[in-house]
Amino acid sequence: MKSLNNQTMTYQTRVFRIALFSALAAILQILESYISLPLPFFRIGLANAIILLFVIKKDYLTAFFITLNKSLLGSFFTGKLFSVVFLLSLSGSITAVMLMILMFQLCHKLISVNMISISGAVVNNLVQYFLFIQLYDKTTDFSLSYISSIIIIFSIIAGWLIALTVYHLEKLTANLKF
Repeated sequence: MKSLNNQTMTYQTRVFRIALFSALAAILQILESYISLPLPFFRIGLANAIILLFVIKKDYLTAFFITLNKSLLGSFFTGKLFSVVFLLSLSGSITAVMLMILMFQLCHKLISVNMISISGAVVNNLVQYFLFIQLYDKTTDFSLSYISSIIIIFSIIAGWLIALTVYHLEKLTANLKF
């Protein structure tokens, strides 16, 4: 009976953790959508710091569910649920979290969290751009597009800022068990 009770508590704790951090990530995404930046559609993606934190804590399932929930909740509360913007965001986010999980599992001793974060940011934005081209402008050559290089540059900056945020989050949450 005791092991069943512990299993239930573990399940309840995981559901609570996913709900709490999904809500936090969605709030960050919503707040960030109202911040004006020099380039349209460019966002730092601070909500992704929460996802990366769970990746480096090796809680991959939680990171994946936070990614899904962040996209769903953020799009719902900004009025973009099931729009093209939502589909682009969800596609980029899922691809990025899968890449970050894979990189962390295979190479975390060889590369830094900074590199994992930057890779996730670059892939997220390039996937969104590629899908946008496929949907709206099939005449553009994705590989030769000058916009791709601009996206990569800004993704590197965003990925570095996210990694810096995760570094500080790790210090703040070092004594917390979650």
